[in-house]
Amino acid sequence: MDTVTKTRARIGTAWIGRDLSWLEVLMLESFVATGHEVTLFSDQPAAMPKLDGVTVTHMRDVFDYDENERKHMPPAAFVDLFRLNMIARTGLTWVDTDVVSTKPLELWNGYLMVRDGEIDYDHITNAFLCLPATSPALIQMVEEVASKDLDYGWMRHRMRRQILELPKKDRFIGASKISRQAYGPSYVTSRLVAHDEFAMARPKETLDAVPWDLTDLFFDPKGGCYNWFTDDTVGAHIALSQLRKRHINKGPQPGSFLHGVQEKVQAFRQAQAKA
Repeated sequence: MDTVTKTRARIGTAWIGRDLSWLEVLMLESFVATGHEVTLFSDQPAAMPKLDGVTVTHMRDVFDYDENERKHMPPAAFVDLFRLNMIARTGLTWVDTDVVSTKPLELWNGYLMVRDGEIDYDHITNAFLCLPATSPALIQMVEEVASKDLDYGWMRHRMRRQILELPKKDRFIGASKISRQAYGPSYVTSRLVAHDEFAMARPKETLDAVPWDLTDLFFDPKGGCYNWFTDDTVGAHIALSQLRKRHINKGPQPGSFLHGVQEKVQAFRQAQAKA
């Protein structure tokens, strides 16, 4: 790899609807506590909590989306479109709202891409993503989703056939109903590979070390998740969709990873108050 220039990531994320749980609030505050600028985009910004160090703004400020798409696409697919437009128009680094920060997150030559598997597996996760404005892959994707002219060649054969059988005017929304990840990791990965931009992808352990089916480990009072971390780990993807309701309702126990993050955020806020 050529020389790498590292810069502190500026964080952007989005929330559709009104209520944030303690986990989403912890995510936002954890990135503030590790020295990041944080912007929360929302379709209802007035309903979002006011947190020091977090700028809240409307999603339309960076993505003048089609209301029909917003209403009829699955939320996950709509967020995939928002993510690309946010990155292209602001240079912010996308991070899902169920990711917490433990160390400063850096871009490498303007990129943040994290593998969704082993080192020889050419696939990224969309939970964390940044591409420079000059990225050919980013430019292509923003143009494609704006024109809605896509070939869906990255989709599995059966799904692609279903999509192409739809009337052309219905394919863009229809694809997201056939697969809510139609514009997700496989799409982004296909464009990165096509433009030879995959070399900057970083190991899964950077932000997504613990497998999704072991999400309970983040709540383990004996710290079981630490067995999965490496020296390069700078945060953790908590995989909200995999959490048991009791974890959200009760919150983390003392000794657990997430309780430790809460304590670090509290210490940061107390130091701020004294300064």
